[in-house]
Amino acid sequence: MKAHLIALFIIGLFLLGGCVEFPEDTSTTIDTKANTQNEVNTQTNQKTNEVQQTEQKTAIEGSSRTNPASADKTVTTKFEHGWSDSAEAQIKITSLIRGTSAWSMIKEANMFNDEPAEGKEYILAKVYFKLIKNSNGESYSIPSYKFDAVSSSGKVYESASVVEPEPELSTELYPGADHEGWIAFEVDKSDKEPLMVFNRGSEGEVWIQLYGLQSATSTTTNPKDETEETTNVEEVTKLYSMNEEIEVDYLTYEITKAETFIEMGTSMFNKETSGKFIKVYLDITNNAKETKQIFTPRFKIEDNQDRKYDRLSDDMMYIADYLEFGKQLQPGLTTSGAIVFELPKDSLDLNLIISGDWLSVKEVKIKLSSIKNIGKDTTQQDEQDEMWDEAMEESEQQMEELMNKCNSPFKCSSSCPEYMDVGQKDCSSGQLCCMQ
Repeated sequence: MKAHLIALFIIGLFLLGGCVEFPEDTSTTIDTKANTQNEVNTQTNQKTNEVQQTEQKTAIEGSSRTNPASADKTVTTKFEHGWSDSAEAQIKITSLIRGTSAWSMIKEANMFNDEPAEGKEYILAKVYFKLIKNSNGESYSIPSYKFDAVSSSGKVYESASVVEPEPELSTELYPGADHEGWIAFEVDKSDKEPLMVFNRGSEGEVWIQLYGLQSATSTTTNPKDETEETTNVEEVTKLYSMNEEIEVDYLTYEITKAETFIEMGTSMFNKETSGKFIKVYLDITNNAKETKQIFTPRFKIEDNQDRKYDRLSDDMMYIADYLEFGKQLQPGLTTSGAIVFELPKDSLDLNLIISGDWLSVKEVKIKLSSIKNIGKDTTQQDEQDEMWDEAMEESEQQMEELMNKCNSPFKCSSSCPEYMDVGQKDCSSGQLCCMQ
């Protein structure tokens, strides 16, 4: 009986335990929810800060493609370079040259530079770069490949594979030093508002307009009518005349005469054309304070069909009075010479175009009037004939002297060994000219 009571008591305890509910420990759940909410708030704040920082950065002029700096504005930037170094620099554009003027400078810089591709033209930007700080304290080399041109529509242009005029932008600077140099870009003629970008796609990129520089010189080509427009360039409004003194930078030119012919050179070495040669005579005076040199291309001829012709590169082989390539001009002195062009027969209303050196964009036009047709230029033949005549005259004089004067190895004597006299010649009376 007692055993039954104990069994019933144990069963009752089990039944009572199954009905009792113990309170849950909610502290862990509450803490987890709170931490999750804090993380969400932190991430939201971080994203908000990042957006605000991006918006602030974008709002800084020159920091983005949508907000480029004007060409004359100095932009300060901080950027990374190398593996872990950083630097701070100032960048701005001080001069812009575009179109034919830029190509003239690039062509002058290196004779192997190529013309711009069809539908494109060059832009030369003179960039000022000051290195303010460098984290490693060492020098920093300005890499030209870090500078790109981007079109107004967002297309990245290919790098211009040319040798830039001196001074080039690429150089090495220590902190505190600055440099100014040229960099070339090849852009579409129709692109009126291209941009230059430094360190594109990386921290501290700088965007600057490649247009609108008020103090710069720019020549562009309008693709609609293929006529040249110039901005802040001395426009050619006057057509000069021959025999008029014309100043182009530090030189004064005067065109004294013009001739046309179809053949030049000598009977042994000559050159002919199916068109016509135009020969221009000119005087050049150096007005500078130092010696200057004359290099091509400074001269072109333009005809009534807007075609332009360079001076013949080999004219000095066929004319005697050519203007020497690289001719030195001393201050205050004048040199004279002639240059030859080869044109088709239908070229009319010819103007000579004279430009300054590669740093200049000045250009003047002179009307070539009263061009005399001489059929053949014989200046080299005449020079050769004159030299031949002088040589013949000198030879005749020597022969006459040999025949009429008793000069060494002969000597005047009262008597000569047998067969050794050659007559009296200029010996005194009673003497003979004898072989010694």
